[in-house]
Amino acid sequence: MKKIYLNLICAAFLVVLSANVMAQNVRYVKPGASGSGTSWNDAGDLQAMINASAINDEVWVAAGTYKPTEKLDVAGDNRDKTFILRAGVKIYGGFVGNNETSLSERNVTANVTILSGDLNNSNSANDGDAYHVVVSAGNSNGAVLDGFTIQHGFANVATELAGVARNQGAGINITNEATSVTFSNLIIKDNQSSGNSGGGAYLALSGTSNCTFENVVFDSNKVTSASGGAMYFVSVSGSPKVTVKNSKVFRSGGNSGAGFYVLGSDENIPQLNIFNTIFSENRASNTPGGGAIYLAGYTKSTIVNCTFYNNSNTNGALSFNGANTTLNLYNSIFNKNTKSSSNQTSADIRNITGAVLDLRSNLFQVTPPDGFESTEFKNIIDETPANLFSSTDISSANFLQLVEGAATEKGDNSYITTYGLTTDLAGNPRKTHTNVDLGAYEYQGTLPVELLSFSVKKTGNGAELNWIVASESNNEKFVIERSNNRQDFNPIATVQSKGNTTQSVSYSCVDSTPLNGDNYYRLLQRDKDGTSEVLGIRVIKFDLSAAGIQVYPNPAKDVLKIKMGTIRSDIARVRLISLEGNALLTKQITKTNAEQGFDLDVRAVNAGTYILLIESADKTHDKTKVVIVK
Repeated sequence: MKKIYLNLICAAFLVVLSANVMAQNVRYVKPGASGSGTSWNDAGDLQAMINASAINDEVWVAAGTYKPTEKLDVAGDNRDKTFILRAGVKIYGGFVGNNETSLSERNVTANVTILSGDLNNSNSANDGDAYHVVVSAGNSNGAVLDGFTIQHGFANVATELAGVARNQGAGINITNEATSVTFSNLIIKDNQSSGNSGGGAYLALSGTSNCTFENVVFDSNKVTSASGGAMYFVSVSGSPKVTVKNSKVFRSGGNSGAGFYVLGSDENIPQLNIFNTIFSENRASNTPGGGAIYLAGYTKSTIVNCTFYNNSNTNGALSFNGANTTLNLYNSIFNKNTKSSSNQTSADIRNITGAVLDLRSNLFQVTPPDGFESTEFKNIIDETPANLFSSTDISSANFLQLVEGAATEKGDNSYITTYGLTTDLAGNPRKTHTNVDLGAYEYQGTLPVELLSFSVKKTGNGAELNWIVASESNNEKFVIERSNNRQDFNPIATVQSKGNTTQSVSYSCVDSTPLNGDNYYRLLQRDKDGTSEVLGIRVIKFDLSAAGIQVYPNPAKDVLKIKMGTIRSDIARVRLISLEGNALLTKQITKTNAEQGFDLDVRAVNAGTYILLIESADKTHDKTKVVIVK
């Protein structure tokens, strides 16, 4: 009996111990908050909540912009401020910050959560900003960073603090760690390293580290006089691994490996795996090239179902320099990549010193190296394939998505099985027909709308938007949204579909009341089943504060909204004059009215064309033509 009782006590103790190990605390963060973080109503500071957390704890962060406040060492200068990850702590952005109780309630697209290194408030990466926006130093094993935009880091000083170089990893810096960190649902953009390497991310890993980047957009990250614009990955010791999945690498710049640069040695071999990822508009400026990826020394890489489009370089979108480099490349697309020289024979791949390659079931624009053009490897060579992409406009939601043709059902199913690829870059099933498609996207059938063009231009005092679609199927309408910061969009107009068609159709819309400054217009297509897709974003600038008169809408029916530039006098007069010179309306306004804007009621004025004249006491004049409609 005593033995049974003792066993029950031990069992109960183990249950309690297990529960304590698995227990997690959630801490809440809002911009500018300094509370305890125990609830949304008592939200705390971001770094303070990270520091207060333990393994398996979560930090939930409300939308807004956050700037770092803590240094790796108190001896650092102001630019050493950074966000410091902590072992096992999971940090999630994308919340409204209003009583959410589940991770499923967040929306990382709508609730933009920014980690910014812009310490000098210049809205760009430059000298004066944080050397690194996010740092993993010491032990950050098991940390998660999910749902953030990481921007405006500027690593440009050839010194160190706490072993972390100030000229590497402006966006994310992981230095000399045996650590495994998960980065998900991130936008890493506009970061720059000016001295060494890794504009977007610098990963100096050791041991059996296994870092993952999933659903991450690397955009416009750069290095000067160095390599790895989006990411620089080096093995310090052991065989660390980095996996990039369902991601996009756009507009990166560097000497070589403008997208990714990977470096290893005979005893320290890094492993890079890339799945369902796009590389586009990355620019490598110097030899040995690698517009998208450069592999140096001893490295092992596997690339499956990726798309390499419009990358420029001196030696290949992919370039290798090391007889002990190995690359497995399967089910991928190479199109419109260019070399700086007239000889484009290695625009896709450049094998400089005999890397060990296995290239199978790919679509190349030029002949691949080392005999892989042989039919046994099932590679397709076609410089100008017909029926390949739905759109090559990088701002379109359909960018590099497939149409039925050159790349559909041309892949090998064994590779998606081997590497566990069940969905494509868009989250759709990875295989929808007998054979998997090539590239990052799987063809899902006819798109509701195939966009040919989308443009915006000034017309009078408004913005005219024009777009042309090649075809429509099951499309309900288009929605025009506007923003002044490319993040917070609001609908301003709806244009109904003209119906199903296989012919090109033109649409237009006028925004008669644009915002002061940059106007970002987002074109959405809404399907009859309620789903929506962003077709593209365009920007145009209106300077409503400059000297002169701004009038909208024009034509007008009931009211003219008028805004002037700076005037020197306190009193001004507005007159509406017919083309014959007769004054129809006169209104006295103050200097404040003139500069902040005011309304002129034109309901009593007949339809026609008129002159709006501004007269001020200092004898300055301005005029513009307006049209009244009824």
